[in-house]
Amino acid sequence: MPRFSWIADDVLQAATSTFVDSIARSREENQDRMRRNVLDPFLLASMAHMFGAETVEEVLDYAANSTAVGSIGNALGRFHQQVLGGANGWRDHDRGFDLISDRRRLLAEVKNKHNTMNSSNRRQVEDDLKAALRQRESGWTAYLAIIIPKNPERYRTELAPNLFEVDGASFYEIVSEQNDALHDVLDYLCDELGVSAKIKDSVRGLDSLPRREHESRSMRAMRLMFGEAGRTATQDTILDAYKKHEEADKAKTEAMYREMLAKIEAIDEEAAKATTFSLPPALRGRFPS
Repeated sequence: MPRFSWIADDVLQAATSTFVDSIARSREENQDRMRRNVLDPFLLASMAHMFGAETVEEVLDYAANSTAVGSIGNALGRFHQQVLGGANGWRDHDRGFDLISDRRRLLAEVKNKHNTMNSSNRRQVEDDLKAALRQRESGWTAYLAIIIPKNPERYRTELAPNLFEVDGASFYEIVSEQNDALHDVLDYLCDELGVSAKIKDSVRGLDSLPRREHESRSMRAMRLMFGEAGRTATQDTILDAYKKHEEADKAKTEAMYREMLAKIEAIDEEAAKATTFSLPPALRGRFPS
């Protein structure tokens, strides 16, 4: 059974392998470059103090790893493009914009992070997307997708007719038609990279991505119990914390949980009322409800 319904396993694995090879290569290239360059003895001494290094080789390794961070960012941008371009019904484009779905009449440019573009780059990207739309018949839509947005919220901002900027979670949902596809890909990449459970738990809890859409009322109630810490914690962390509180004082924990669950149910009821559409009196009876 494939890991995800919206992309073949071999396509996902190929994107991951390319990414892993790229960051390994960038680290080696940075190490070689640093050894070829004229070394600043003042800089080496300062870095040895900063990193607590004992040898020049250790200092060069730290420096190479630090320099490689920018290369990892670029590689991540290519990773997302390769994954999204490999999704069912999508393909890479690479001239003028990154991705296209002919069947759905959608095209997109993907940027890894909100600060990837300066104002000049942004104008060029928007102009390229507008030009791509003009070259096509009506009915096409273009997206500028920012995988890691400035604020961890889903948004869809109109930049021009049929041209929108969206966050990464929203764009992954557009491509995959799955609400939490971006979070699922993060979990997958953590597994493939073999990071520790503690690191995986931490990165899933970072306040950098919009929250997962699909959470039960029970989980949302538990989050509410733990206040600000619960807002960004992973589900596993929330469950562990709940169990510890329950072991310490079961009655009090269950009472608090029931109180929070009632609040969540009230919030959902209010949201449902707010989104209920009612026809004006003059039109009632003309359309089926």
